[in-house]
Amino acid sequence: CYFWKLICSNPKYLLSKLIVFVYNMRRHITIIAFFVYFFYPRKMEYLRKP
Repeated sequence: CYFWKLICSNPKYLLSKLIVFVYNMRRHITIIAFFVYFFYPRKMEYLRKP
């Protein structure tokens, strides 16, 4: 149960790590969201056609 002990003993550290991770991944998340937004409706239209 080391992992939970680490979280409970130092939540601020974990939160800062999470914030840094999200900050670093922000560009990738934006790109992924853009691709999903751009391609998903088109795919749905394609699937809806008989």
